[in-house]
Amino acid sequence: MIGERIEARHAFPLGAALFLLVGLGLLAAGLGTGNRDLAIGGILPIAIGAVWWASGSGRPFTGTFQEEGLLVEGEGESFLVPYSNIRNVKVGGRLANPKGPDRGRRPIELLHDSGILRIPSRSSFPTLAILRFLADRIPDRGSRDVNPALADFLRVQEEKFGPEHVYTFRAGDRTWKSSLRGLRAFSIGVILGGAAWIGLGAMGIGSDGWSPAGIAALIFGFLLFAASFSEFQAAGPTRKLRKNAGLVIGPGGMAMIQGPIQGELRWAELVEARFQDGARAFQSTPAAAVPGIVLRVKGAEIVIADVYDRPLYVIHDLIQMSAELAEPVDVEP
Repeated sequence: MIGERIEARHAFPLGAALFLLVGLGLLAAGLGTGNRDLAIGGILPIAIGAVWWASGSGRPFTGTFQEEGLLVEGEGESFLVPYSNIRNVKVGGRLANPKGPDRGRRPIELLHDSGILRIPSRSSFPTLAILRFLADRIPDRGSRDVNPALADFLRVQEEKFGPEHVYTFRAGDRTWKSSLRGLRAFSIGVILGGAAWIGLGAMGIGSDGWSPAGIAALIFGFLLFAASFSEFQAAGPTRKLRKNAGLVIGPGGMAMIQGPIQGELRWAELVEARFQDGARAFQSTPAAAVPGIVLRVKGAEIVIADVYDRPLYVIHDLIQMSAELAEPVDVEP
């Protein structure tokens, strides 16, 4: 795919289309029947749909796969995202798994040193093909600057097997932050629609209840807009696990610090390493509720969460590769 151009045409946002359709339907029905309240009621969804559409949601994407990275062509400016700077990958909001099943076309998010790059699902290449191409170029080693509590384990592994056979990962410098362009557009539309209702109510057009309804919409819109800038939405459930997290994988086993979990694991103790790209429904174990790598040992399950400076599929492959060299352990189901 080196030298290939990836493109995604502009797409009209479905959410915007639905709001415009509802709003215009109410407006047309109100004007057609002479019902002012029905026509006024259509102002809010029209405002939401119009602002959502104008916000650029569904905008086009153009890039070129180069030897050193993905060259993205912006409006009047291009920038390169080196493969070596990509820290994590998600597909459709789930953990990326290049060796997993083909789930169809989905948006790809690349967490890199300068931010998040989003490749739309409607691009000219299948999602799985892009994911596998990137997987061959994203480095499989994280930072050597791991938590000091793992230093002894790291030193022993390097002395016994050599540094080239020992892999280290630390907590990622950047966190996922959801794209809230649609939410902000929605909130601005609510604010504009609410302001229109207040103005029409003040002029005595329609029923008396439009001014109070407009005030309620105005307050709700401002609250939504403020919430879109909250740091809470960027942290997710892994905030506490990310702090001081570290992981060392070597031929002799692994050592990890992740939230309250701290310890070492020999590969002979490992029964199963399962990649879990999303929470599993109808499961009774706590590990089933957390996306990540589920390590099953005798009597317990440990989850490696998505908090490290490389994608979890990289860590999962290294664990499987190392664990295959160990003797299997008989464990009662």
